[in-house]
Amino acid sequence: MERVFTHPKLVSCLSHLHIRSLKQQMSIWVEQKRLYQRISNLIRSLGKPSVTSPQAKRLDALGLGLDELKKLRSESKDGEDFLKILKDKGVNSKPLREKLAKVLPP
Repeated sequence: MERVFTHPKLVSCLSHLHIRSLKQQMSIWVEQKRLYQRISNLIRSLGKPSVTSPQAKRLDALGLGLDELKKLRSESKDGEDFLKILKDKGVNSKPLREKLAKVLPP
């Protein structure tokens, strides 16, 4: 076992590892926790069968939370206009756009 840890290739490999400080690790954890909470809130508010976790992650990445989606829906003229607005915002999944049009009231 000692020969494994003292092998020259391992020594050079270990010296290139990136080490995070406690503060860096905590900030990464806080950001991951916030992301999880935003996604969970979106799934809970729209309903589990309506939006899956990857779809909620995509919506969050596009900056489309529940309030933004409701605002877009209220500003759209009809269902087709809402679908077009979602497409323009970057929601490329047609099934997701249609689900959102059904779930969000006009």
